[in-house]
Amino acid sequence: MTIGVLENKDSPATDFYISLGPLMRLAKTHPGYEIVTLTANSGWGEYAKCDIVIFTRPNGDTMLGLMRDCKQMKCKVIAMHDDLLTNVPITNPASAHFNREEVKKSTWECLKLADHVIVTTPVLKAEFDPHHHAVTVIPNGVDLTFTPFTKEIKRNPAARIKTARPKEFDGSQNPDALIKILWRGSMTHGADLKTIDSFWQWASGHKDTTVGFIGMPAWYAATHHPGVLSRDWRPFFFNYFEELRNTGADYGVFPLVNHPFNHAKSGNFAAELLVAGIVPYAPAGFAEFNHPGVRHYDSSAGLIKEFYSLLNDDADYHLTVEEGREWLERERDVNKLNLKRIEIFESLFI
Repeated sequence: MTIGVLENKDSPATDFYISLGPLMRLAKTHPGYEIVTLTANSGWGEYAKCDIVIFTRPNGDTMLGLMRDCKQMKCKVIAMHDDLLTNVPITNPASAHFNREEVKKSTWECLKLADHVIVTTPVLKAEFDPHHHAVTVIPNGVDLTFTPFTKEIKRNPAARIKTARPKEFDGSQNPDALIKILWRGSMTHGADLKTIDSFWQWASGHKDTTVGFIGMPAWYAATHHPGVLSRDWRPFFFNYFEELRNTGADYGVFPLVNHPFNHAKSGNFAAELLVAGIVPYAPAGFAEFNHPGVRHYDSSAGLIKEFYSLLNDDADYHLTVEEGREWLERERDVNKLNLKRIEIFESLFI
């Protein structure tokens, strides 16, 4: 079976998690499946040789036209969604595009053209069920062949900073003497970061903690979160996973605005941190972050209080990561999730 995937070059993480990533693994573990990448500029013959064509986050006239062509060429069409594109908060810069009525209309039209719709969360399924007869939830998984668990997990970061030298021999700050807090994202998360603004101010100013952002331009962090170390994404996506392991971060914090768009999002950040041996924090009340291995907070003030406690002791650190990893292996192994994909692919030809 030949499956074509329309590549999303603007969001390589989307391809990695919901389309090309799991499907490339599927092709290696299940002979008989061939995965080909397509673009909007691929000739019609490239599409015609596919049994199934997959469109991620389909919207707009170009994708709508390509989906119609595929249907005319008797290709089966699958739409994959990992974001609630029909309800993007105005605080997200992408809302200027997705909240236009013609774009919303095209998103629904693309959905209706699909033979099957795959979404990553139950919230998305509830949103799309009234508009399509075949919507299946396949959550984003972890590919432990490509990104294996780090072999060692920190035991107690608080114990480390108590015994580390404050300064290196050359007089510079010894990084082991600080609790390292990480966030990763993009410019679309500015409002999310602001929900715990007082925490970032506290953490970037406290003598025993340091904060680093990955994916946010340094100028933005300097303007809105002075004292935070920040850098933009590197040009090569796959370096990110190695870089994450090399940060030496102790904790990751992923704040979210309480909005339907965010409730529909996947918990990729938490999974990435657990794979790297880092304890993640997320706001309470978000279902995709409500699983073993993720700690929760209710407010910025509550998070500050939590970290004051962590500076004194975190004896459960190792246990938190281990519980999260056990859950990932049980519920989010990409090879197990690919069995659901195979069921859908085969059902399209019955």
